[in-house]
Amino acid sequence: MSCDLDGLVDKKGGPEDMYELAREADTVITCMTLNNESVGIVDHKFLSALKKGSYLINIAEGAYCTIRLCLITLSSFKWFRH
Repeated sequence: MSCDLDGLVDKKGGPEDMYELAREADTVITCMTLNNESVGIVDHKFLSALKKGSYLINIAEGAYCTIRLCLITLSSFKWFRH
């Protein structure tokens, strides 16, 4: 049984595209290996680029972003509700 994985994703990109993709995406899924380049990659700048109402789902190892950073960043947005 074959599966066309490319048909399941609207757009893909690399680290150089991450802010543009964050502004457009309804859902962002982080699924990268944890290494020196990926630690902290989901930072304030990236979280601020996410469009209103989008979802960030991490299915990989942690350390891309701390819960504290997410809460601090998201609580500064008018649309975030506690």
